[in-house]
Amino acid sequence: MVVPPGKKDEPPVIGLNIPYYMHVELDCDQQHLLLLNRGLDTNYVVCPSQAFAPVNRLKDKKILMPQSGAMCEEIKFDTVGQEEFLAIVLDDSLDLPWLTPNEEEPAPIWNPERLKELWTRLGEDSNNWQAFYRSFQVVEAFA
Repeated sequence: MVVPPGKKDEPPVIGLNIPYYMHVELDCDQQHLLLLNRGLDTNYVVCPSQAFAPVNRLKDKKILMPQSGAMCEEIKFDTVGQEEFLAIVLDDSLDLPWLTPNEEEPAPIWNPERLKELWTRLGEDSNNWQAFYRSFQVVEAFA
């Protein structure tokens, strides 16, 4: 018997230094989005952030970034490698100072202390939440 090789589930590919908009659509009942990004050397809060998404409310389970009023007009990736996104959707926004959009820290950096604070709050809160994950491979040129 000849059996074809199994299909590899490779991450979607995006181009280096190409301007993008991000469309997030989640099948969830919660209305507030917290979007964390991890790149090769970076850990950013994308939403809510002054850089990309000052408003973290989903509308009809969707959100588009960058938003009107954000500091950035587009999203670009400047390093080849994997970009990972963790979306956490909640019934209510989390009242953490570093999650308040501001121009001093346009895209807050999440570090171990902030991540611990976030997970502690999610664990103790009666907040109903769900998490979603997606990764992309950033490449120099499309084949």
